[in-house]
Amino acid sequence: MISLCWTIDDYNEIITIEFIAGAVKMTDNLEILLVEDDSSILEALTIFLQRNKYSVYGATKGEEALLLLHKHSSISLAIVDIMLPGMSGFEVLKKIRDHSNLPIIILSARGQEWDKEQGYLSGTDDYVTKPFSLKELHFRIEALLRRSHMNAGTTTEQPILSYGELTINVLTRQVLVRGTLINLTRKEFDLLFLLASHPNIVFNRTSLLDRVWKDDLTITDRTVDSHIKNIRKSLGEESMMIRTVWGVGYAFEYAK
Repeated sequence: MISLCWTIDDYNEIITIEFIAGAVKMTDNLEILLVEDDSSILEALTIFLQRNKYSVYGATKGEEALLLLHKHSSISLAIVDIMLPGMSGFEVLKKIRDHSNLPIIILSARGQEWDKEQGYLSGTDDYVTKPFSLKELHFRIEALLRRSHMNAGTTTEQPILSYGELTINVLTRQVLVRGTLINLTRKEFDLLFLLASHPNIVFNRTSLLDRVWKDDLTITDRTVDSHIKNIRKSLGEESMMIRTVWGVGYAFEYAK
């Protein structure tokens, strides 16, 4: 077993980075956005994540991070520092949350209760303070990605579904048609993903209500129909993949 260690001392912050080859589970090349203005920390974290089979997009400013997210819809998780030049990490989080449920971890030297409160109020899923163990950070990343899969109700190991010009990213909860981001509500996304992750399976309305709306007693069969109508309108030509099974419900069909 090979042990690699780096120590970074910058602006009186020390991060001990530990990597033990073979001691952590390898991933499936999921993409991570890393937002950190300290170039030394950014480089070391990038090396660590890449050694654990993640693809990494690095940004030193909030504006740059948002552009990367817009360009790369396949990003599965973001790690964001709070103290960034210009747009703060808190502002970055709020802007991401306006459009996405992307899993986010704050990584910061600011560890006071007020800072953590602001982080969670801004939309972070986890908060890691410096100095930190990268093995622990890696475990937190994996745990957060697992929770994202479960919360989305996915039964497939694939975080991204692609059918022709239609792409559905369950981790970022984004839908693209021909590379253009489509705006769907939370329930519309859940409904589309449920159908698309079970191609050629017919769901009756009761089953869709139970799986998407769960215990909400205020909805009816017409709720499903109205959401399907909105999804079809948003998808344009790709809406042909959603087939109405008269007297039963709906199915997702894709012919290559």
